[in-house]
Amino acid sequence: MSNAEKIIVYLDENELKVYDSVFEFVKNRGYEITMIRIVHEYRSVITRVNIERIDKKPITHEDCSEVGILIDTKLKVDNIKANLEISSPGIDRDLTRLKDFEEHKGKEIKVKTRFPISESKTLIGELMSILPDGIELNKDSQNKRSEENSIYNKVFIPYNTIRKAKLISDAYQSKK
Repeated sequence: MSNAEKIIVYLDENELKVYDSVFEFVKNRGYEITMIRIVHEYRSVITRVNIERIDKKPITHEDCSEVGILIDTKLKVDNIKANLEISSPGIDRDLTRLKDFEEHKGKEIKVKTRFPISESKTLIGELMSILPDGIELNKDSQNKRSEENSIYNKVFIPYNTIRKAKLISDAYQSKK
């Protein structure tokens, strides 16, 4: 697995267990896992998995069904119970892999961290730099202040503190 394909944001112990179990299995069938989250909703636990095709073709319902069956089968073999929900990343996709961050450099993103950074656990701004151990975000990108002031609004966020990073879609930005 190359570093660009690997999920680099924080995964809890259970998410990491599922991810490690199915990553290569899914990849060998032409798909990549772009996000995995285990959430508690209405007295049940749901394992949400976003996928994309390695050949970059759009994800179909058939793809989601096929990958769901593949993952379910692999998890049963590994004795891991999961209520799966498979989907495409969508337009406001999660950024979880190094290549996701690199592809969206210069765009507006929303980052939720495990603990406060710059006095907040939620940061919104322009993705400025992708570094070996984290990202730099310009929190002032919405205000479009001068270049000299924006240096004071840059914040470094280590990958292992990122709980969720999401692209803010152009469609949403045009509604502001």
